[in-house]
Amino acid sequence: MDNNDSLTVTPEKIKDLLSSFLVKPNKMKESGKNPAETRNTESDSDSLGTTKS
Repeated sequence: MDNNDSLTVTPEKIKDLLSSFLVKPNKMKESGKNPAETRNTESDSDSLGTTKS
C-alpha cells in the first residue's frame, strides 16, 4: 500500500510541490528588495561559517 500511496497524486502533494517551487523565487526577489532580508541570509551564512571564516 505504501508504494501505491507514494505514486498517488493528491491536491496536498501538488500544493507542496507548487509552494516549494514558488517560495524559492519569492525569497530571492525579497532579498533583492529588502536589506533586512539580505542581512538575514548573510547572518545565516555567517553562523554556518560559509561566508566569513
